[in-house]
Amino acid sequence: MPELLTRLLLLAVLVWLLWYVVYQLIPKPYLTILGGIMVVLFFLLLFQDPGDRVLGAVWDILSFPFKPLGLSLLLMGLALRKGIKEINGGLVLWAFIILWVFSTPLVAYWLMQKTQQTAEQLAALTNENQVVEVIAVLGDGTNPADPSYRAGTQFNSPADGFDNTFVTRLQYVGRLYNEQRVLGGSPLVIVSPGSQLERRTKDIEEDIEAILVSNGVPPDNIIVDDRGRDIRSSALAVRRILNERDFQETGYEVLLVAPASKIRRARAAFARGLNIIDEEVIAAPTDFYGFQVQGDDILMRINDIVPDAETLTLSTRVIEEYLGTIYYFVRGWLLNPLGL
Repeated sequence: MPELLTRLLLLAVLVWLLWYVVYQLIPKPYLTILGGIMVVLFFLLLFQDPGDRVLGAVWDILSFPFKPLGLSLLLMGLALRKGIKEINGGLVLWAFIILWVFSTPLVAYWLMQKTQQTAEQLAALTNENQVVEVIAVLGDGTNPADPSYRAGTQFNSPADGFDNTFVTRLQYVGRLYNEQRVLGGSPLVIVSPGSQLERRTKDIEEDIEAILVSNGVPPDNIIVDDRGRDIRSSALAVRRILNERDFQETGYEVLLVAPASKIRRARAAFARGLNIIDEEVIAAPTDFYGFQVQGDDILMRINDIVPDAETLTLSTRVIEEYLGTIYYFVRGWLLNPLGL
């Protein structure tokens, strides 16, 4: 009951914030009842089918004001409501502060370090001698509809169209499988690459299989999921695959390979989606960012307070993950969201 009440409260806050933003941006004479209904309908549609590309694009637009760059632009836009000659200096100052703070390397590194500490704590819960029945792998997707693609993606090769981080993740999966084989296991490897470039599904499957086989995974143990588009849909797709193979009858544990910044949400979402307890989803985080540290503190340099476009991107990724976690929590897609 407390979790349900918290979710309802968060949903109410999100609806209120959305309405407030629209109310501030749209002149009152044009803010009709029909416009308000349309905004609410869009919001409800997002919760109905978040995997839809059109609705996903709408969610990106609606969540944009909650990100550092979006919030800064919103404040500057509000400051200019009455024209250039009557600029609201206070709003401009807040926009400047937000943009400067989240573009500062020191802040971005601190945010990412805190996120990665959680991933390290989850990984520390793993028993290295533990045999698992399934290794689930999440991809990042390189579809033109994804913001990460629009920002530019470095491909491993023009032939396969996979980005470098995904290929490295698959190679890491090969190492995990070989460790399981030494322990006497032979886990099923299920890969959810996410939305990729406009290529045939069969070609994507063959390329993934080739990378895994070259790293020691037998082809008979590899399954590529072509339905998962995000963490939630990937979890449900993995559940269908395992149900078809009667894994529910025998019980199983899953070794989940995902980026460190997303691993906490992914673990809780997979536990909920697979209908198993969270202890049976073992975290294997990847894609850590390395920072120069001294003890528990990041080393401070003069240029760590100089704004940088790349660190703004890094900060935005952390904020986006927070927003995604809130979204999943409100939907009830997370099991034990506050625990490790």
